[in-house]
Amino acid sequence: MIDPPSVGRSAALSDVKAYRKLAQPVKSILAEVSELLQPKAFDAATAEMTIKIAATDYALRAVIVPFMAALRVQAPGIRVAVLPVNNEQLSAQFERGDIDIALITPDSAPPDLHARSLYDEEYVCLRARTIHCLCRQV
Repeated sequence: MIDPPSVGRSAALSDVKAYRKLAQPVKSILAEVSELLQPKAFDAATAEMTIKIAATDYALRAVIVPFMAALRVQAPGIRVAVLPVNNEQLSAQFERGDIDIALITPDSAPPDLHARSLYDEEYVCLRARTIHCLCRQV
């Protein structure tokens, strides 16, 4: 007569041994999957890509021109495509992948898009020491 508990124990021990044999291959597979999901380190010097930027005329002169000058030296394989800003279409342009970045004023930023301030600036008004006769009337 066969003792049912001993049959159960030997089957359980057999299962444990099988699981232990699988442990290392499963760990290796999980490590490889984890590595695949990690972003690669970005190296601007060797990167090959095009960044599509929507910008106002002012942003073009104040931000993009100096940015492109630095980019030529530090990341020669990165190209920049500059497009005019179309405030009514910004959300749709992002969704379609038509643009990657938009440089606009905070008051024109659509509420459904993430925005971050780049910098603050102040303007001053200069005038000549001698004021034109039309300016005196103001």
